[in-house]
Amino acid sequence: MTSNFEITLGCKMPMIRHANAQRPVSINPSVWTAYPEIKAVVPEPLASISRDDLKNEAGLAFKRNDLSELPRLFVKTMMWGSGTTNGRGPRYTASALRRSDIAQLMKKIYNDLADGRIEDAYGLHKQIHGVGPSFHTKLLWVVGSAIENKSLTPLILDDRVWAGLKRIGWNSRKSAGSRDRGKRYRAYLDACDIWAKENHCSQEDIEFTLFEPA
Repeated sequence: MTSNFEITLGCKMPMIRHANAQRPVSINPSVWTAYPEIKAVVPEPLASISRDDLKNEAGLAFKRNDLSELPRLFVKTMMWGSGTTNGRGPRYTASALRRSDIAQLMKKIYNDLADGRIEDAYGLHKQIHGVGPSFHTKLLWVVGSAIENKSLTPLILDDRVWAGLKRIGWNSRKSAGSRDRGKRYRAYLDACDIWAKENHCSQEDIEFTLFEPA
């Protein structure tokens, strides 16, 4: 049986930052709506998007089981993840809408996460054109937020979170005992779950602490 120490490698969290303290992310609407694929999905200008905006929209979309709502959720997630600084985000998002079946893939992500197949859900980034692992984990987090009674919360693992993990000395290969990226992502979630229990906070708070340390 794997011990908590083996998963966390004995690493400890710095002072906890709570995810609900994150401000809404500002969006530059004209950059996004310049792409017809995006404008067709999200025609109205959006000044900003918050974590709660995405969670609420995900909850409604999957509760209704309406696949037509999922491309909009995908675009808003990419907007939130890009903010006003990632110039490639709109181009890659438009390409994904054009070349991938976003609605079906998001439904598959939901089913994989609901059944505990986290590594499989992670691997689906290979089927979404232009969306790499970093942005895909933002999608996993959003989709996962609509699933109740899950043991692990799918969390964002982007460059800033990787930097936070490096600061505390955590190594995904050592923790997972594997080079496989899906298993390393699962090890990250397992470690965040342990850190959350140690610090009496949510798994999302751990991710946000790594993303934006105090």
